[in-house]
Amino acid sequence: MPQISLRELAGVGRGATGIVLTGLAVVSMTAATISWGVALAANDDLTGRTVDDRQLAAVLSAGHSCPMLSASRLAGQLMAESGLDVAATKTASGGTGLAGLDDEDWKIWAPWSAAPRTDTNAVVLALAHKMCGLSGELRMAGVSGDPWRLSLAAFRSGREAVVQAAGVPDDAKTYVDDATGYADYYQALPQFGAAGAVDAVDKVATAPAAEALPLPAEYVASVAAAGKICPEVTPAAVAGEVMAASGFNPSRLSIAGREGIAQFRTDVWRNYGPAGASAQDADVAIRAVGDVLCRLTREFAGLEGDPYLLALAAFHSGPDTVRRAGGIPDAMTRAFLKNSADYADYYRLDTRIGGAPATSPSASSSPGASVPAPAPASNRPSAGAPSGSAAASGSAPAPKPADRVGLKYPSFTSASGLKLNGSAKVADGRLNLTTGLNQAGSAYSSTTIDVTRSFSTSFAGIISQPTDGYAFLLQSSGPGAIGGTGGGMGYSGISPSIAVEFDTWRADNDPKSEQHIAILPDGNLSNHLAWADVTFDMRVGTPTNVWIDYDAGAKKLTVYASRSSTKPGSPMITHTIDLAAKFGGAKVYAGFAAGTGNTNLTDTRDWIDSWTFTGK
Repeated sequence: MPQISLRELAGVGRGATGIVLTGLAVVSMTAATISWGVALAANDDLTGRTVDDRQLAAVLSAGHSCPMLSASRLAGQLMAESGLDVAATKTASGGTGLAGLDDEDWKIWAPWSAAPRTDTNAVVLALAHKMCGLSGELRMAGVSGDPWRLSLAAFRSGREAVVQAAGVPDDAKTYVDDATGYADYYQALPQFGAAGAVDAVDKVATAPAAEALPLPAEYVASVAAAGKICPEVTPAAVAGEVMAASGFNPSRLSIAGREGIAQFRTDVWRNYGPAGASAQDADVAIRAVGDVLCRLTREFAGLEGDPYLLALAAFHSGPDTVRRAGGIPDAMTRAFLKNSADYADYYRLDTRIGGAPATSPSASSSPGASVPAPAPASNRPSAGAPSGSAAASGSAPAPKPADRVGLKYPSFTSASGLKLNGSAKVADGRLNLTTGLNQAGSAYSSTTIDVTRSFSTSFAGIISQPTDGYAFLLQSSGPGAIGGTGGGMGYSGISPSIAVEFDTWRADNDPKSEQHIAILPDGNLSNHLAWADVTFDMRVGTPTNVWIDYDAGAKKLTVYASRSSTKPGSPMITHTIDLAAKFGGAKVYAGFAAGTGNTNLTDTRDWIDSWTFTGK
């Protein structure tokens, strides 16, 4: 299903925020023309209620949990279940709240420890995971039919009722029809991917860039005050955020529900903003930027990565989103960080907020700007600049990693150098990605990979039972990235990414063979770029030895696999791909992911027995 997915903007130079600022105007005009809230449903009798900004963000994210799901399907189910009422006391399926989950559901499917049932993101993600789990259970039970409709029926009437009816039981038919009808309605809306949305997004990505605006005199005092709250957040960083967010437009109301001059998210303002104040008050909002970023910086001090960058990402995309991703969650957030840093370098030269004047003018400064263009950057990275990115002031790119990146785990005696996520743990000399039912686990090296160069990696993977399988991944979302359980295989929705998947359970979106190896992009488990049948059994608890080579010059990715410890003479898969272009200069993390569903099998595990990686 097509989604509104703003293109990666990493690597663009100063002024690139104009893409976003100008593009917002384009999208707003498009929205005004075709209306975000009105569309014809496939079933004219069903018209869904308006999905608010928080719910929209949640379904767009959770819609990638497994191939069966989509944002519009989740929205349709929420509408059929509760009428989008977060306070529903009894829903269509007998549960409570927005998703109709009961206490037992929440114990099983709560997406992270101590997740509150009042958190829309947590509730929608729990629903998505339960639906993916039901799909896997019904598949294991041999029930044939549309996985989405069957899973809806199981949610409404129970798994056993669907198994006994060998399809949708009578008491679930109205519910299933309503949910699918509402899903069709939402699918026709542009924020869910209808015609017109892609054109608007293309305009966002190609709109002319705007230069930094001089800091308006009426906001100098507020910016200066906001930059004195903590040492990590400087006045220039505050000004950079405001410029990136709104171009100092105090009246801007974005289509994503952000408001005011600093474009505060409603949840961030509610949880971190000053009590009783309004984000529409420009002076109050600017001062709050400093306070909120300082508080978020302290909160994220324990997470791997630059705490200030994580705080700025949380400001833009939400704290829970950053925590779930274990870092910068997506390309659009990275672009916002880069834009904020670019503008911060410009405002660092404004003497009115404590900056040092440049020694010479530059033709690149904004027309009419009273502040000269940035001087060459120092060796110290500026606040807000993503680590590893080119300096915003025109200095040379940050140094590349060492010529050879070496990772060597003959066995996994500890998790040193790895970020373990979800169900992943190190035990008995192995990296255990999953250890039971309804799990998703991932593990990534904290050392980043330079994909502009060739590399070789080898590992031994073990699957103890017929499960959905595991994958080797290269991804730039961060070392904490993790996808869905079951058919999500622990990496669904992680984008940008390239996965080499070892699949032992044939789903509707898979090639014809039950056991296969495939290359898939961007956490999309339906898009098999290349694949090959496996002639030996990968699911009997003994190692499958794998070798993956990438030739950066020829742009060739080759995959070898064997039960023998000797590398075969011929690859199983050879695929042409430009990884440098794929990741656009972003940091890339290498590692593994796996997922299990809710089956009746015991000892359902995915292990990695050993791993080496050598960058050339």
